[in-house]
Amino acid sequence: MQMTDATKRLLAYALCVLPLLFGCAGVPRPQALAPESCWRKQEQSPERMRMYPQLGAAQILSAAEQVLRLSGGQDMQVERTAHDLRAEFHRTRTFYAFLVAHQASVWDRWVVATRSEGEATRVCVWVQGQYFSDTFVFGAEPVTHVIYPASSIEQAPGQGFKPRAKAYPVRYATFWRRLEYVLGLNRAGWRCEDAMSNGKAQAWDPLCHALADAAAPGGSPE
Repeated sequence: MQMTDATKRLLAYALCVLPLLFGCAGVPRPQALAPESCWRKQEQSPERMRMYPQLGAAQILSAAEQVLRLSGGQDMQVERTAHDLRAEFHRTRTFYAFLVAHQASVWDRWVVATRSEGEATRVCVWVQGQYFSDTFVFGAEPVTHVIYPASSIEQAPGQGFKPRAKAYPVRYATFWRRLEYVLGLNRAGWRCEDAMSNGKAQAWDPLCHALADAAAPGGSPE
């Protein structure tokens, strides 16, 4: 049976509206982080801390803010003090592929803290969040649902995350490489390395997923 133009228009309308009626994919907002908690957390501590001789806190925090804003644009909200910064990133996007609605959502919270040690500055970074992507197909499992860091606790003890999720450690190497790029200490480049796909990796890189911006300083990919 051949569809009329009116039937085709009605089908197209239904494909656009049904996702809105049945709800949208999303992730809950992570808990707020206190800057001093960065120093107390033991998880991945060697990966989260670095020492920079001859650099002050203001210079380092300015570079860290630039790194985060380049990753999140207007969706990255940053608050700075003299010795630390806190940032929150939330972004949701919906798109259609082969007449199927897809949606992805991320919600991150960052802390970058500094301590003066003689003529050097010690830096600590911590991020926690969730990334979720799904298709609006009845009965289909989410494409990706990731919680990080690996120590993330269940929202309801003993119940597990709904929909099912995988908790990963965080890959901090990209943050440090980009921070040092902005500081002029490392010209290795801005591009993501070992970017994960569909959550199938040993660590999650919060600067290198599908909802993160890729532009380097100057506004062009590198």
